[in-house]
Amino acid sequence: MALPLLTLLAQRDALATSIAQGVTSITIDGTRMDYPGFDDMRKRIGWLDQEIAKAQAAPPKGYSYAQFSKDGRGNQ
Repeated sequence: MALPLLTLLAQRDALATSIAQGVTSITIDGTRMDYPGFDDMRKRIGWLDQEIAKAQAAPPKGYSYAQFSKDGRGNQ
């Protein structure tokens, strides 16, 4: 199950902030996550970046694209 875009962004921001502060743990919504080191945190950021790109590229569920034609019947 894919995580919502806002969750992915929040996790990425928390990781980046922790790295900048020299801390190897983050707390999101009351849940603390400890990482063995900064390399592990950077790997997680890389994974999050990939998931964020996927989430931004995919149309939201329940939406479809409209098609229009010159003659109104689907013919080009």
